[in-house]
Amino acid sequence: MNRRGKAGLAPHELTITWQSVSLLLDYPDSEMLARLDLIRNASQRLPVAIGESIRGFADHLDQTPLPQLQT
Repeated sequence: MNRRGKAGLAPHELTITWQSVSLLLDYPDSEMLARLDLIRNASQRLPVAIGESIRGFADHLDQTPLPQLQT
């Protein structure tokens, strides 16, 4: 069995998902927060459950003060 398993996502959806999650899990700084709109837009091309999860986390990051995120 390969590491990817059977996610049922098209290759471009896997790429969007992995890249988005990678950016969201980076250390929070102003550059990371500046990418949130790009991540939200890209997540619109994903299946609903995955896209909503990514957008929900992006919203959390957007609504939380940066010093709190960094703590």
